[in-house]
Amino acid sequence: MKIKTYILFLFFALFNLSVVHAEEWDIVKAKGKGSITVFYYNSDNFISDASGKLKGIEYDIFLAFKEHLRKNGVDITINFKKSDSFSGLYEEIKYGGNGEFGACSFSMTEQRMKEVLFSPKYMPDIEVLINSDNVSIAKSEEEFIEIFSKLTALSVPNTTFEDDLVRLTNVVPGFKIQGVKTASIIRERISSEPNLFGYIELPTYLKLFQEGVRFKRQNLFKVERNGYGIILPKNSTWIKPINAFFNSDDFKTKVNQIIKKHLGEEVNDLLWKIEGSEKGLDQQEITLLTMERETQEMEIKQQALKVQILVGGVVVVLIIVFLLFYGYRMKRSVNKSLTERNLMIERQKDDI
Repeated sequence: MKIKTYILFLFFALFNLSVVHAEEWDIVKAKGKGSITVFYYNSDNFISDASGKLKGIEYDIFLAFKEHLRKNGVDITINFKKSDSFSGLYEEIKYGGNGEFGACSFSMTEQRMKEVLFSPKYMPDIEVLINSDNVSIAKSEEEFIEIFSKLTALSVPNTTFEDDLVRLTNVVPGFKIQGVKTASIIRERISSEPNLFGYIELPTYLKLFQEGVRFKRQNLFKVERNGYGIILPKNSTWIKPINAFFNSDDFKTKVNQIIKKHLGEEVNDLLWKIEGSEKGLDQQEITLLTMERETQEMEIKQQALKVQILVGGVVVVLIIVFLLFYGYRMKRSVNKSLTERNLMIERQKDDI
């Protein structure tokens, strides 16, 4: 009896605790204070604690959201809670309650929009294919099929990476899909192992490219979606303040500052330029190729300049060595002449 009573007490205690952390927006607004829980899973540049400190675009968006509410008379506490997996995070929000949010560079897909609520998009969502260094760049779909049907694709389960690869199997039969835990593992393995490929977010690709990290990128089978957004449970009343914040002029200014902070000004401008292109994917490819070509040309010029500096340095050293050697030879010749002259004088003295 005592055990049953304890279990019931524990159940209601946990239930009451969950209620405290899952208040409706109208209640929090009326009180002028409250708390929310943000479930996250590491996604480079978006939200991650890999450096030992939580940071990223979506982390800063939530801090800006808190400040926005504070200016409007509502003070909230944000509790960040890390999930064990991407799938676990999504399920947490799918079956979650008020005051709960999900952050992990979520792409807006039709299926997800049936299961969860999305904030308005804060950044374009484009994915590109990268592959191991030993894999050639395909010039046509026929060549792509011939090359990639023999390779292995890496993907994080239940992500758009996996969705895109599954769709690709309809065009390229034969390749295998291997699941990994995080997107960073995909990049690490592709950069160090042969015969692998996978999708990568364009913002991450551009950021790494600017930092000097190089991947072979395929020009074919890019994917563009509606954008990235924060997710909430279907029944959440917090969609009201989220929509109001994301649609505010203050947010439009702030989000550009946040993206530039984490990705750089050039990457931010390029993303919106590609997304706003009327010519679609063809124009994207032209823009991407231009960016890559300009960067590579700059690197070639820098390498050429280094070679010129090195050659110039070698020439200067050779000139110095030559002058030293020439000076040594001249000094030696003069010394030899003086010695011979002195010997001649000595002989003349002896003759006298």
